[in-house]
Amino acid sequence: MINATEKKMAKADRSKVEAKLNAIATKQGGTVTAFHDELRLAIPEGEGMTIILRFFESRGTPMCTTNYKAKGKEFTFDRYGVDDSFYYEGLTKLPKQIDEQRERVKAAQARLALTESFDMGPIRLMLSPETLQAIVTKLKSGKTHTYHPSGFGTGYYFSTNPKIKNRWDTAKASSQLEKLVGARVYVSSYDAD
Repeated sequence: MINATEKKMAKADRSKVEAKLNAIATKQGGTVTAFHDELRLAIPEGEGMTIILRFFESRGTPMCTTNYKAKGKEFTFDRYGVDDSFYYEGLTKLPKQIDEQRERVKAAQARLALTESFDMGPIRLMLSPETLQAIVTKLKSGKTHTYHPSGFGTGYYFSTNPKIKNRWDTAKASSQLEKLVGARVYVSSYDAD
């Protein structure tokens, strides 16, 4: 729970937050970069991670985003348009929150190390061999596989049943997916808002 003093400080005293981030950066071998409306804490975790605290006059606390790299790509814990990676709980709790984000990044990077990029047709997904096999097995059995984005965006249904298609669908499954399934795979999109 954020106490009134910390909530007020989060909005009014960015310089104290910056000082705290600099202390964390020094301890963890990172750097802090200040921009007009944000502070960026870069920490050398795996391929790298960055925590961004954005300050807006209209919000009482900064928006907190954790970005990290794995397999040469950048990922985030944000759910675009839905919520932030984590929520600022005050200056005294910030070091613990940074440590929690670092642990989340370590786990995500380890999980992603076991995956490969796979072309589904309309999207590329990072899938473990087991997950890809489960999708192929599901499609071979006549069931539908659903991809739902993390946040707002476009979702997709994949099926060997042509009835899932509608006249507005233009997405096509990749030849790689159809080869694994051994049949034509139909794709239908939906608005995931």
